[in-house]
Amino acid sequence: MNNYDTGRRAEVTGLNQVTTAADLADVITQMRRDLAANPTAWENHTLGNYLEALAAFLQDTPRLRGDTQPETTWNTVAYLLVCATGYE
Repeated sequence: MNNYDTGRRAEVTGLNQVTTAADLADVITQMRRDLAANPTAWENHTLGNYLEALAAFLQDTPRLRGDTQPETTWNTVAYLLVCATGYE
């Protein structure tokens, strides 16, 4: 937990190496295992909160990075899915 006593994002390995659908599937599997092992540790541990955070993160990301149309890759999708677990 951080100073604000809120949840964290999913703990996964290999996030920066995702280049294929199989890699993305591995990240999602790690996310599921992390959630099962730590059911309330994520900031957004319910489906409703997670989907709300995912939508917000998708809307905010281009502005945060200064992109107008970021390239979508398997790595980008993996990054978005993991970041939404801890996005406020």
